[in-house]
Amino acid sequence: VEHIITEGKKITLDSVNYEFKEEGNQTVYFQFKNEWCFYEGLFSNIKHIKEVILSNFNEYYMRIPLNSMFSGCTNLTSVDFSKLDYIYSSSMNYMFNECINLTYVNIKNLKAGYYVQFMFNNCISLTSIDLSKIDISGAENLNNMFTNCTSLQSVNLKGFKLDSTYTMKSLFYNCYSLKYLDLSSVKLSRLYDVNFAFYNCSSLTSVNFLDFYSELTEMVYLFFNCSSLKQLDLTDFNTNKAKKMYGMFEGCNSLISIIAGPNFVINNAEEIN
Repeated sequence: VEHIITEGKKITLDSVNYEFKEEGNQTVYFQFKNEWCFYEGLFSNIKHIKEVILSNFNEYYMRIPLNSMFSGCTNLTSVDFSKLDYIYSSSMNYMFNECINLTYVNIKNLKAGYYVQFMFNNCISLTSIDLSKIDISGAENLNNMFTNCTSLQSVNLKGFKLDSTYTMKSLFYNCYSLKYLDLSSVKLSRLYDVNFAFYNCSSLTSVNFLDFYSELTEMVYLFFNCSSLKQLDLTDFNTNKAKKMYGMFEGCNSLISIIAGPNFVINNAEEIN
């Protein structure tokens, strides 16, 4: 297996620790090895990498964490997963955390086992992303997945199945450039916590919640300062067990109408205003 950086330099790597000490390189071509390796934090805080192209070795199928894999790569602009045949990761927390110059992610054939918290946290240059070709149906925790992605305008979640997800707190927190979100194909069953999920999404004009059916219990500041929203269809929201709903529509100054279904009730809520 070769792990090659451009300019003709080869990196000598062992199966546990990868050290990229070269300066001035821009593109990394990396193959996952067909053995147990430690990939968590692999490229973490490497400032001189601008592009990473990933591929498989013998269609490797692994169940190890990719946490913080690119965290702190502040000059990284592009990551390409298109050459992967299939990779299964048990956890992808903070995978692109603080990649403040990241503008392009081609991601597919990737499956997350349990956690994707803060996956794109503070990726302030990312304007769009297509996640329709990855599988996070086993992910339990999506908290802060896109927090502070302040340039993010569109996210493709077509066909997403979140069968195991129970919390997506602050999912799009402070994504104030996000204009439209289609969650109509997102299938849920266990979700209960959506606190701050669309907090300060001030450019959001429409959210499609068709079939967004789950017994929600935590909804604090859900649409806080979504000042461009004019109408919300919450027909499929089930709030029979909701305990906290305060600040849910605070700052929604353009909101004219809310369409609620028979399961949108506030009788059992302990905190609401």
